Amino acid sequence: MAAFDPSAELSPQPGYRLVADSFATLLWDRGVLEGTVNWLSTNGYQIVSVPAGSWQSTADMHRDIAQALDFPGSYGTTARGQRTDQSGSRQPARQR
Repeated sequence: MAAFDPSAELSPQPGYRLVADSFATLLWDRGVLEGTVNWLSTNGYQIVSVPAGSWQSTADMHRDIAQALDFPGSYGTTARGQRTDQSGSRQPARQR
């Protein structure tokens, strides 16, 4: 997590602007996205790319993000070890 100086004026750096209001930012312009990713990469941020073109469900999204970020096998399970699938039903968690 990046550290920002709370006594400094609002920073013009993309790293700060991306998280100022929320940790999720939607960029509609491909050029702005590419410029931001380039700036972040050049300034030491780790970039993790997760292709979303084949996702058919939120379960697909969670599976791929968990794999890309190396989440533990317990990610997405309840306290009782059940996993919620895209239909909302509870399924036993798979072992990693």
